[in-house]
Amino acid sequence: MENTVEFENKYAIGSQEAIELIKAYFIVNFENAILLDEYAAHTGCWGIRYSYQEAVIIISGGRGILEEIIVDFKGEQMPLHQFDRRVAEARVVNKKNLLFILDVLKRLMQD
Repeated sequence: MENTVEFENKYAIGSQEAIELIKAYFIVNFENAILLDEYAAHTGCWGIRYSYQEAVIIISGGRGILEEIIVDFKGEQMPLHQFDRRVAEARVVNKKNLLFILDVLKRLMQD
């Protein structure tokens, strides 16, 4: 059974700060990951893609809202919320929510 998590759904961080947080997390927790690309548009939309093991990890958001976290295993895409439904509750892009989501992603990639 999943533990209850209180998400912070009020205060969003900026797109560049979100990207930097994700990159720092990947350096520490996904040692052999390869950064494929990243973008932060002036409209507030942002995204980052990594290659890790045999998967491509896609994380994107816009204007403070997390839009998608997808793990593509050899062409089969799996939204992260299918692995842990609590991910869908952590929609606001802030440090607490992003770290929770990245921890879920880490668990998935270790399975």
